[in-house]
Amino acid sequence: MLSHLLSLPTLRFAAARFSLLIVFSILISSPAQSAEVPYLYQAEITVADQNLETRKRAIETALQIVLLRVTGDTDIANKPGVATMLAQPERYLTQFSYRQPATNNSSNSNPERILIIDFQRKAIEGRLTANNIVIWPAERPRILVWLTKEVPVGREWVRFGDEATAYSQLESAMKKRGLPFELPFLDLLDERHLPLEMAGGLIIDSILSASARYQADAVLAGRSYVNRKGILHTEWVLIADRTTKRYRTSSLPQDNPFDPVINHVADFFAAQYTPSQENGSAQASGQNRSGVSIKILSIKTVEQYAALMRYVEQLSGVKNVYPTHVTNEFTEFYIDTELKHQQFSNLLKLDKSLIPAPNQSISAEKPNYSSGSRRSPRQRATQFIWIPPHP
Repeated sequence: MLSHLLSLPTLRFAAARFSLLIVFSILISSPAQSAEVPYLYQAEITVADQNLETRKRAIETALQIVLLRVTGDTDIANKPGVATMLAQPERYLTQFSYRQPATNNSSNSNPERILIIDFQRKAIEGRLTANNIVIWPAERPRILVWLTKEVPVGREWVRFGDEATAYSQLESAMKKRGLPFELPFLDLLDERHLPLEMAGGLIIDSILSASARYQADAVLAGRSYVNRKGILHTEWVLIADRTTKRYRTSSLPQDNPFDPVINHVADFFAAQYTPSQENGSAQASGQNRSGVSIKILSIKTVEQYAALMRYVEQLSGVKNVYPTHVTNEFTEFYIDTELKHQQFSNLLKLDKSLIPAPNQSISAEKPNYSSGSRRSPRQRATQFIWIPPHP
């Protein structure tokens, strides 16, 4: 029933033509293998025909999927202003097209088609922001998936290459929530670091040992079995940074067995990388907003300074950037962010242009604007190397 894992480990960008040293007054760990999700504003809906009314209903459903992806909020349909958006989904439409399902061998034998719908990113984000609804950035943690299943002779690896339907189910569940994923080779090296008995036991140390070569942001491992009633039961463990979460899911044969666990995982990451959905309006109005002070060394030219300012201003969650100290040796900024320190820290871990440098005992100062003072007690800082993105 469940399947084969097919993918290449992602490669890490390790070279830079030049770099600038950035000192952040928050603690960040080593860089992660994140990925920017390219399909956030596109949805595919299976339709019975190409009639206008069918297409209208499909476009509304597609917009609901897109809104769930870009906010991470499972209650998004009930948020202020969203009902109006769903009542007029065509206003956000860019284009649509039809394609034949892969299982259709004859265009005449089955009228079903896949309706591919693209929406306007700026229009949707503008409307959400106007309604104080926070947006989950497109840069998302990449998840490595391991899975074993129970068979009459014991336990074996799930290999999706032999079961296209099962792989499609996993891909569908991930795409529904906008999560990038990768799959292990399951070669001799994997099996040496993660023997079946360890995988079946969900032994954390062994899972991490085998996962290290893939350099993913998070690891999702599961073990499944089917009971006498045909219900699939799966135990899962999610390992993300220093956090471990465990889930139990059950599904009927007609269900997508991955939907429940991927919903749990997406909810977890949405909470890590966006402000609290319950406090969205408070965040947007400036309440509970935090700040980060950064000190950049080796700024030699006005062009470098301007490029860095533009880069910092476009970071997710950044509201304003204030230069607070400029000398011949360094430039210091205060970043006003709508995110809490830990959330902003989590986002920076996914940033491909901010690479942690070896730790040093350097201090950065955080201004206290609320009291009128420009200075607050010194904090221990973490250093980053800034690799300017390619133009």
